[in-house]
Amino acid sequence: MLLRLDENVEIDMSYITCAEYQLFIDEKFDAGEPRQPDHWKETKFSRGHAMQPITGVRVSDAIDFCQWLTKQHSTPDFRYRLPTLEEVRRYPIAQEYKSKLGCWCSNGQEYLIAGVDNTQLELWQIQLANDLILRPDPSVYGNIFRFFERDRYIITDKIYSKFFDFFDPKYNPELYRDLDRIVNRGSNKQKITLYSDNNLLRFLQQVQERNLTREPERRRILESNILPTLKNFLENYIEFNRSDLLNVNLYHQLLLKIESRQARDFQILYYPLMVMIAVCHQLEFIYKKAAKDRHFLSNNINSQKSLDISNRYAEKIHEIFKYYSYLVLLDERQSAIIPAWESIRIVRQRVY
Repeated sequence: MLLRLDENVEIDMSYITCAEYQLFIDEKFDAGEPRQPDHWKETKFSRGHAMQPITGVRVSDAIDFCQWLTKQHSTPDFRYRLPTLEEVRRYPIAQEYKSKLGCWCSNGQEYLIAGVDNTQLELWQIQLANDLILRPDPSVYGNIFRFFERDRYIITDKIYSKFFDFFDPKYNPELYRDLDRIVNRGSNKQKITLYSDNNLLRFLQQVQERNLTREPERRRILESNILPTLKNFLENYIEFNRSDLLNVNLYHQLLLKIESRQARDFQILYYPLMVMIAVCHQLEFIYKKAAKDRHFLSNNINSQKSLDISNRYAEKIHEIFKYYSYLVLLDERQSAIIPAWESIRIVRQRVY
């Protein structure tokens, strides 16, 4: 139902439904552009949800939906767009969805979700934070969900290419030099190389394409090759008792699921990033301590060098954390632990 604000602008007083959004999904899918929400297991909405608001929509898809809708309605004098933050605040949605559902809106040059109660968001954020291997530092990460509003549509297989480069001694010799300083294993320790195995990249490509069809053979190769290699790497190089910020139990629980072939798709997807964060956190912690105590490391390096190394791994954590935490959120949405709340409202505006 469109509410007329003036002679040029009308705003929808309800959210776009799953059935309405499905028309957009179907047309784009036929054109080779999957647009279903990331947490869906299929390309169709669940049975019985036709009239429910669509949720879990990427901001880029919300914008494209408005453009698609404009083309569907051939009235040349009007276009559809997302509402502004001021419009959403001035004309709130019905009480039925208040506090637990929001919509994408523009605020100057940025887009954000409006309509969800802050207290509710804090509860969901606490739930998510409890299920991350690295408990987020509020002074660094603040509102975790703000990462998703800015970057949630940028998750591609490129982040996993960086992951392979990170563990490959050819592309990242600094990692092994830094590790050699903190363990008595010397430079003759055999280095692991994951870069040549593209099974993970091909499997993760399904996330970018949002086509999480099961491919047992590919999963088997992945689970029996790459993941055990990472396990051995951690056992040889990393001590998990270095900081209270690292939730070691989550790592062990997920590893047991992977080894027993019970891990869900998104758990397989974020496990490698979990390992990368654990490695970076260990190195950040140790070199920060070495910057204050030159005798902390067996191979002494000066304080400034130690601090530089620590900062480098802190930046790497910051880079990877948003992708990792978003994949954890998608897994929890598929498991009905945390709901999706990003919906769409539209504005119909006269064009001159």
